Amino acid sequence: MVSSLFNPLNIFIVGLGGGFLLPLLNRLGRGWASAAFLVGLVIIALICAASALHVYVSGAPIEILTAGVNPPYAINLRMGLAEGFFATSVSITALLGSIYLRRDKYAVQLLYLILVMGVLGMVMTRDLFNLFVFIEIVSIATYGLLSLRRSPEALAAGFKFLMATVVASTLFLLGTVLLYSETGILNIDDLIAERDTIDGPIAVVSLTMLLGCLLIELKPFPANGWGLDVYETAPGSISALVASVVSAGVFFALLKLFPLFENYVVVIAASGAITFIFANLIGLCQTNAQRLLGYSS
Repeated sequence: MVSSLFNPLNIFIVGLGGGFLLPLLNRLGRGWASAAFLVGLVIIALICAASALHVYVSGAPIEILTAGVNPPYAINLRMGLAEGFFATSVSITALLGSIYLRRDKYAVQLLYLILVMGVLGMVMTRDLFNLFVFIEIVSIATYGLLSLRRSPEALAAGFKFLMATVVASTLFLLGTVLLYSETGILNIDDLIAERDTIDGPIAVVSLTMLLGCLLIELKPFPANGWGLDVYETAPGSISALVASVVSAGVFFALLKLFPLFENYVVVIAASGAITFIFANLIGLCQTNAQRLLGYSS
């Protein structure tokens, strides 16, 4: 059953297929598009839950190789126990948030669906370049959701978000290129297995760029102002998605690459501690509820 109907690869079929179908169904009526939007998210949640249950019962992760070849020529995806937990949590959270968008215009629903698909791709992919692609998908979909609200504050927050994600994406792409030039490897598992041989100034710079991207995406203090503006100006359903689902995807990306960052543990810990302490202290002065929750998250 998991190998066919509930194969994790179907998440991307539903996400991309929904992206094409929603504009067509919207011509028949907004109700048709809203129904397809909710059905798509329900199917994605069921696939994630069924896959996670299968992995838990069988004790073996689901390995997906596209095009009938091995990496690096195939897109390598994995649904293990950790991936299953994160994917199920992300899909259920997104499904609950979608309840508030069922009467919204189809453009919002389309971008929301693509964003969820992109986050799940970040969770499952085992290829460094594909991780960059999914980060870009999530960033573009998020910026689209933020820019659909035409108030000056929302547009300003969206512009700040765009600039921050452009910097982060550039760092990740350059880091990936440099690491590939040094190792000839893009598969994350192979990179981790060969991490003892990844040394030299170029390798150090590449890993620093990759870590810099992920830390920027996680909005550390004091560079979290752009994220707070998003939480404050975006509709509640969108800001909740960005604060929880998108952050969970970036956190899991950091988690899967963490063996490559063994020499940066102090930097990561210090960034987390400073963000936790100072963001919450400054949050005590806030009177806006959404901004206050943004400091906490």
